Order: sequence, then structure tokens, then C-alpha cells
Amino acid sequence: MVCVGDSSEIFLFDITTTGSFHHQATFTGSDDYSFSTAFSPTSSMFAVASQDGVISVWDRRFARNATPLNVAGKLATLKTSRPGSLNGASRCVAFSEGPIDLIMFTEQKEYVHLVDARTFEKRQILRLGETEDTAREPDIGGACFSPDGKSVVVVNERTIYQWA
Repeated sequence: MVCVGDSSEIFLFDITTTGSFHHQATFTGSDDYSFSTAFSPTSSMFAVASQDGVISVWDRRFARNATPLNVAGKLATLKTSRPGSLNGASRCVAFSEGPIDLIMFTEQKEYVHLVDARTFEKRQILRLGETEDTAREPDIGGACFSPDGKSVVVVNERTIYQWA
């Protein structure tokens, strides 16, 4: 289990078959608060989305050795198109269930990023923009992949979007 909140700290726990929790590591992915976490379908990776527009991805098998100064297991640091700004805050992160290994993260407003979760090198950015005035653009409320992994669903305060 990965826990985040109004802190830059990220807490990794192991949950036993008896339901007890064992703290594995506490570390930092960015300089600001975190909002969202997700595990890959195999649970080998997890991602954390932060207020400052930084998305950190770890291999959980090595993250147990992580400390705030030692980011063991960190696979990638991704950023929104406007890191450090309110509109560039990353509010939601998710992994696809297949058939393509993707990680998706949203910005506060307007943009959704799809990244190849195997190499973290290829990226596609979807724009929800309903207006040219970013200040009037509604906040993104959430995003997910369809169960078959073939489409993306994103909602804001006005509309539900779906892409194949």
C-alpha cells in the first residue's frame, strides 16, 4: 500500500495475509504535497502524482530500501506541461490493464498525458480544452482506463470525455 497526503512524504507499507501493515519505507518524490497513487496491474510498479506537477514512478521491489535521500527503485520522474503552476498540478495517476502498458496522469486543467510505461519515453497529450481562456477551463475531476484498457475516460466539471 502507498499512502500520500498533505506532505511531500510517501509511505510504503506491506500488507500481510492476516491484514496487518508493516512499514517498508518513507521517501520523497517531489517537493510538494501528493494527491494520487496507483499500482501497475502486476503491482511491480507504483506511481505518485504531486501538486508541483511531478509524477514519480518506482519499482516497489527496490523501493523498500529507499530513504528521503536514497531513491532506490525510482524508475522515472515525469512532469506535466506546466510544472510548478496551479494549472499544472497533477491530480490523478493510473496504469492501464492492457493491451498496451500505459501510465496516465492528468493536470489540474485541460491536459491528460499518456506515457509508455515500459520505457517512459513516448508520450501523447490529450487536450480537453473547451475554451481558449485557461482560467475559465473546468478542473479535471478524475480519469481511468476502461477495463479492457482500450479507452480512456476523463471527467471535468462539465463533460465526460472518452478516447479509444
